[in-house]
Amino acid sequence: MLRIARSLRCFSVSRQEVEKKIIDFIKTYEVDTAKLTPEADLKEIGLSDIDIVEVVASSEYMFKVDFKEEEAMALKTIPEIVDLVLKHKEETQN
Repeated sequence: MLRIARSLRCFSVSRQEVEKKIIDFIKTYEVDTAKLTPEADLKEIGLSDIDIVEVVASSEYMFKVDFKEEEAMALKTIPEIVDLVLKHKEETQN
């Protein structure tokens, strides 16, 4: 499930780094790369519901954050995942 996430673990990161790592991880799936942009909707690029769960869980693992279940279930786009990762990283640093 966590595929290449183990090699992408990181601690303090910028928005661009989070975005890049998430996009790089999503590229390991069969997705429409023409639609894979930093603003992409996860369903529109071809991820299934199970794939989305894996991407969200791997994002938590990569960035050492824990999303609440209701937060995780609401994630539909790459920017939403990035925002939530950064929010949780900020909370853990304070």
